[in-house]
Amino acid sequence: MRVLGALGASQRRKLYAVQADDSAILLLLQQRATLFAVLAAVMFYCALTPGLRVPGLLVALLCTASFVVLALSGGDEMRHALQRVFWVDVVLMGRRPVFC
Repeated sequence: MRVLGALGASQRRKLYAVQADDSAILLLLQQRATLFAVLAAVMFYCALTPGLRVPGLLVALLCTASFVVLALSGGDEMRHALQRVFWVDVVLMGRRPVFC
């Protein structure tokens, strides 16, 4: 889902419910989406490699938890704007991975 944020302004607005008018903010959102694409590829590789499953799971959990913690510390306005992303991450952290 987050990888789609690199595609265009309308996709980012739809996913994150924020307007990125500043070119610096736009660049940061695109870079975030690109990093999630790279992370998804690494996680896919880890899921297929038995010896890397646990370290891959820990990296994915750390990335997801970091957003949840940052969103919680951002105040009510931040949480409201990113509520959907926040709850998806909370649910993902609570799911037991199929491959472990």
